[in-house]
Amino acid sequence: MRVTYDDQIFVSQRRGGISRYFSELIDQFSTREDFGVEPLLDFRFTANEHLLGVPGTGVRSSPLPARLDKARLLRQVNRYTSRRRPAEILHHTYYMRDALSRSTPRRVCTVYDMIPELFPENFPQGNPHQAKRAVVDACDAVICISDTTRRDLVRIYGPIDKPVIVTPLAVGADFHLASRPPPPRPQVRPYVLFVGQRGTYKNFTVLARAFRDIAHEFPRLDLLCVGGGPFTADEAAGLGELLVSGRVRQTHVPDAALPNIYRDARCFVFPSRYEGFGLPALEAMAAGCPVIVADNDCLAEVVADAAVRFDADDFEALAELLRVAADDGPWSTALREKGRSRARAFTWEATALATAEVYRRVL
Repeated sequence: MRVTYDDQIFVSQRRGGISRYFSELIDQFSTREDFGVEPLLDFRFTANEHLLGVPGTGVRSSPLPARLDKARLLRQVNRYTSRRRPAEILHHTYYMRDALSRSTPRRVCTVYDMIPELFPENFPQGNPHQAKRAVVDACDAVICISDTTRRDLVRIYGPIDKPVIVTPLAVGADFHLASRPPPPRPQVRPYVLFVGQRGTYKNFTVLARAFRDIAHEFPRLDLLCVGGGPFTADEAAGLGELLVSGRVRQTHVPDAALPNIYRDARCFVFPSRYEGFGLPALEAMAAGCPVIVADNDCLAEVVADAAVRFDADDFEALAELLRVAADDGPWSTALREKGRSRARAFTWEATALATAEVYRRVL
């Protein structure tokens, strides 16, 4: 069967969890003919690093100069240069209303989370998921990336008169390969790792306060933040008030370097109050990094008993866990083994296979 993936997320994200998910699906379906799905991309250009790394798509890097490389302009370029081919299913990659104007025999969408609906106070400019409800209503099946997201969707929207099916995210082989013991690097300072955006419900402040409480006990230990952009003026001032600004670093690394960043950390901390899935926690476990997460339904669903959980408001409890992780003893060794084992249950092959079954169900 032929399935078209629209360009919405691929013009909106240079990199990120959603575009990585679709890029992995496209790669699986392109290389596994036995799955019975022929992925079609009817747009020519993207600035998305994940999709550009998938061989054989025919999609090229955006021709727009950086100062003009905006989603709306790139979508216009794609609209005028599109190469549409007939397909049985259109899989929407995001929730832009104009995507619904396109005719197609069947529609499928993926719901990643219900964060704007659950935390509207964090989005004063309005729901960034735009026409999500209209897209859900228009589709013949809805995919959710976790059972937590599925439950939240039904609780907030009410009964959904179509199949709502969970297909979990996954982690690539490069993360599992990184879990092999690293060579000794005594010149590198040990670090606690945080990955991704830091604002609002991501709850980074709780981690910063917990790190402050242990920093004097472990003078060589740093807190490393990967991604999320440079610290804002407010963040820098807050770290200064906590007296840890010299020990908290922010950096950006390419995807290829991320598995080793996880592997080499004393622990990975995910203090988020809510996630649609929590892919960084899974990546960290696969790479053999001890994982500490806030205790919420979705992260508990992903990590099971392979990570340690703490109350999202309790920075003192988190500080105690950081003390144990900083020692890098038997506690850390046990978590590494549990994490590796848990992560092996999540493969992109299984995600693609489950997605193909959704497509067959709507035909």
